[in-house]
Amino acid sequence: FSVKFKRFEQANAKSYVYATNMMIYASVMTAIQETVLAMNHELALARVTTPNGIIGDRAESIVDPIRYDKAMLFAPTLAYSSFICPILFLIVIQQMMLIVPGLSIGFRRETDPEFRERHLWLADYFPHFIFFAIFAIVGVLFIYAFLCPTFGWPMAGLKEMIILAMTICLLHFPISAILMSVAKDKYTTFQLVLALSVPCFMISGYVWPQYSMPGWVASVSDWFMINPIGQALRKVVYKGQNIQDLGLEYQHILRIFVAYCIAAIVIVHRGIIY
Repeated sequence: FSVKFKRFEQANAKSYVYATNMMIYASVMTAIQETVLAMNHELALARVTTPNGIIGDRAESIVDPIRYDKAMLFAPTLAYSSFICPILFLIVIQQMMLIVPGLSIGFRRETDPEFRERHLWLADYFPHFIFFAIFAIVGVLFIYAFLCPTFGWPMAGLKEMIILAMTICLLHFPISAILMSVAKDKYTTFQLVLALSVPCFMISGYVWPQYSMPGWVASVSDWFMINPIGQALRKVVYKGQNIQDLGLEYQHILRIFVAYCIAAIVIVHRGIIY
């Protein structure tokens, strides 16, 4: 680097960053960019203005006419774990509201031949779902009232975070009903949900931006309910917005819920319709 630099040739500077903590990575990258800009500024002063007798503020104005001050801030509490934990809580709640009712129905079909032969309507699954939803809501309150403050995870917009968690808990009834309808034993739902959980998380738009996805993948991700809920969560936790600012996200959540309900009616009643 030194030899090329002294020859006024382009040189590459390598930097190792322990990138497990993405905030540290972002801070180091910004620091490197600022250092390069500062060096360019100094070189320009030395090679352009000084030889021509231009010094002081005039030289600064010629080399860098746009002045700005930048302060780099880094808070250890905003580590990557704190960024990812709020969405992981919602993912866990979502998975539980899909897996647990399905496991229960599947186990009953596996052990009760009479129940296995019954044709259940969509409404028949609702009381079963609500029973487990009550426990999930208690879990949501425990997470946000105890775990988050205990471990120092982001607590901004606590009311909004609880509402979003309850939203993802209750509005997944149509998908849960679909899984309950296909659960022939206690393993079916568990296998199906686990097979879909990682892709659902990765294309949620929260940890991997949609504009970096192939177009068709981004279009599919728009119809996963975790997508608008994740975007709403980001607004609440990191932008300080409240429930009144989440109108667009909730409109999309309701559109997805209607689509899920139509799919559930068709799939759950497939044996009766056809």
